[in-house]
Amino acid sequence: MKKHQLIRLFALSLSFILLISFTATATPRIDPRWDYLIYISGFIDISNNKASIEVSADADPTDVDKIKATCSLQRLDGSWKTLKTWTETDNSSSILYEKTYGVYSGYNYRLKITVYAYKDGKLLESATEYFDYGYYDE
Repeated sequence: MKKHQLIRLFALSLSFILLISFTATATPRIDPRWDYLIYISGFIDISNNKASIEVSADADPTDVDKIKATCSLQRLDGSWKTLKTWTETDNSSSILYEKTYGVYSGYNYRLKITVYAYKDGKLLESATEYFDYGYYDE
């Protein structure tokens, strides 16, 4: 009889522990990455020794009235070297632009994008993201 009571007590304890651990992990907390920026996106495609680049970013329209995005095309040549930098500004909370640039095969390429969010001329936030293309060999 005592053996059955011990087994029941063990099973009940184990069930309680599992219930607590499932409840604790069922609602993970996701903290926002930024206070004002919503996303930063960069896309790079290379063919025929030409890099086609797209830059986009979005911020909270209730808090941001101007957005600026600086995009640097970089090549790995021992270390990352900037080949070309573009900067565009829009008097809204979102930005999208496309650029092209000639490149050589035999290198790794990436984009370095820095976005700045403003309200009434005051810088609220900036963030930098990297987007890898990888190795280009034609």
